[in-house]
Amino acid sequence: QDLPETIPYLKICTIGHQVPDDDISFKYQCAVKGFLKEHKDNGELF
Repeated sequence: QDLPETIPYLKICTIGHQVPDDDISFKYQCAVKGFLKEHKDNGELF
């Protein structure tokens, strides 16, 4: 099901049933930090 355009998302492809490598972990950490930085004053959750 498609998300409304008002909901931001980022798709990070990973292999199932495996611990993600450092590159994937770094992408996730950057995405979370970026979201928190952009939304630090409005109380939005991810």
